[in-house]
Amino acid sequence: MEDVMEEKNRKEGSNIYYMGGTIVRRQELEVPDQSRPNERRRRQLEERREKQLIREGRRKTREFSRLYLAGFAAISLAAFVLLGIFVWGEASLYHHSRNVQTLQGQYEELRENNNATQARLEASIDLERIYQIATEERGMSYPAEGQIIDYEKEDREYVRKYEAIPAE
Repeated sequence: MEDVMEEKNRKEGSNIYYMGGTIVRRQELEVPDQSRPNERRRRQLEERREKQLIREGRRKTREFSRLYLAGFAAISLAAFVLLGIFVWGEASLYHHSRNVQTLQGQYEELRENNNATQARLEASIDLERIYQIATEERGMSYPAEGQIIDYEKEDREYVRKYEAIPAE
């Protein structure tokens, strides 16, 4: 009698059965489709291709990541080198600027000392005393008319001490 009830309650395409006072869901086992071996083989090949494409994409991504990392490292290194050169140049410029300031200060000090020494020498020279010594002790006098001879020398711009004077 249960078989009869089961048949009555079974609906076409339904997963529910009535058996002996209970409602039971029918378990459907997935049975491989033996009628289509080519389709199953095709699905397997498609899955393999997809997995291969995924692996290849990952490999390319890793290669790109390595290239990206290498490029980034090279650019970073170049930036650090340029930064180092810039900082070194700035430090060198500062150092040379300080040297120029020091040398300018030394130059000014030497110039002031030179001017002071020259003023001291000029103040210490007594022209009257020099004239007195030259005329009285050494017997020197101003040249008379006709004692001064002017001449032109064509070949050189300076005169040697013991060179012959040309006659006119």
